[in-house]
Amino acid sequence: MSELTKSPEYRPFRVQAADAEDLAVISAMLQDAAVPVVDLAYIPGENRLAFVASRYLWERSEGGEAPGNRVRCGVVISHVVKAQLKNLDIADKEKILALLAVAYGKGEDGVLDEVRLIFSGEAEIRLLVESLTVQAEDYGDPWPTLFKPGHPAAAEG
Repeated sequence: MSELTKSPEYRPFRVQAADAEDLAVISAMLQDAAVPVVDLAYIPGENRLAFVASRYLWERSEGGEAPGNRVRCGVVISHVVKAQLKNLDIADKEKILALLAVAYGKGEDGVLDEVRLIFSGEAEIRLLVESLTVQAEDYGDPWPTLFKPGHPAAAEG
């Protein structure tokens, strides 16, 4: 067991999203998560997409450049009717994606809802869903990482 796991401040993240507000919490917690393509699984017979991410523990980040921690987080998106990929080669099992956000809105047809997993490099997985049900749960012990995710400041114009 790691020192962080023993710490009274560490509590594994566990959320089920059924609306946009809940999904915004999951999106914030998964920002900058590393998602290996090999750990993505679309299961049409069960109408779901599942993946494992190594999420950065932003809630434990102390600002500055100090090392932080990561933990594995399992994510399941249910009621998936259709999945579309953009700028993503699912056959490249060595690729690790950087998850930037999880977005939610109405699909182009105006009937189904849409969940979008937005990755760096303009890669995206767009899921049409009958209803919003997303589960995210940490598992295992966190581990230290020397690299804190960063984002360049927007260019001022």
